[in-house]
Amino acid sequence: MRLEIAWWDLHDSPQSIRSLNEHLSEGVTGDWAEVPGLRVKYWVADPAHNRWGAVMVWDTDRPDGHPLPPNRAADLIGRPPDHRMGFAVEALAAPAHLPQVPEESR
Repeated sequence: MRLEIAWWDLHDSPQSIRSLNEHLSEGVTGDWAEVPGLRVKYWVADPAHNRWGAVMVWDTDRPDGHPLPPNRAADLIGRPPDHRMGFAVEALAAPAHLPQVPEESR
């Protein structure tokens, strides 16, 4: 499994957490629900530091040969994320009914 974190610092942006949150009601979440290999995507906000971003958990790396939905936040903000990081998921504590980290992903 892979975890990817991307976020924008909005201090110099014409967008706000509120305006970016409003675009989520325009079908963005449904577009991402169809991406092969994506287990979950969270859109996150940090009002104390004026940041907006996403946390994505993938089965492996991003899928090759399958286009991702448009990055509407980048379009609205006018630039790619200020920070993007990826991590290998080494372990997971979750209720038994949730998927666990496959052995081959460790």
